[in-house]
Amino acid sequence: MTSVRRVLAGLSALALLGATACSGGDDPGAQTGASLQMYAFSSSPAEDAALNKAVEEYNKLGRNTVKVTILPEYDTALQTALAGGQPPDVFYVNDNKLPDLAKAGALEPIGDKADDPADFYDSLKQSFTYQGTYYCPPKDFSTLQLVYNVDMLAAAGVQPPTTWPELATAAQKLTKPGRAGLA
Repeated sequence: MTSVRRVLAGLSALALLGATACSGGDDPGAQTGASLQMYAFSSSPAEDAALNKAVEEYNKLGRNTVKVTILPEYDTALQTALAGGQPPDVFYVNDNKLPDLAKAGALEPIGDKADDPADFYDSLKQSFTYQGTYYCPPKDFSTLQLVYNVDMLAAAGVQPPTTWPELATAAQKLTKPGRAGLA
């Protein structure tokens, strides 16, 4: 993901901070000027810089103040904070962890609070929906794909794999001394 796209992803997440900060009570005065703790994990120094810049720009708006903590042992730190009753106000969540966090009551559903839900692909929104409730917008997504050499497959008498076991078999058949069948 380019740094511009990372900044945009960060800004979209930060734009939702106002909505999440407003869920704290009925007092209108409590809906502005909140100090928010955000936990994040990193995939690169460029992502860290983009997130920090997005937080800095968001804080300049003066509605809320966000302090972001980028954690190398993210899952452990988040679980410790949740178990200790001191969770961050905003945090990243992988879609595979969302059901457990939702069941535990650790998440506030975003529902219709997102400025423009159409900004997100339906398939991604479904990844962050549990039992019909939309919990959070995606920060980003991965577009991994498998690329293979058609000629090498044909020479080995292998059809393009469509399952993990077929991929393992193809890799074994393609492996030769000095050449890995899958890299």
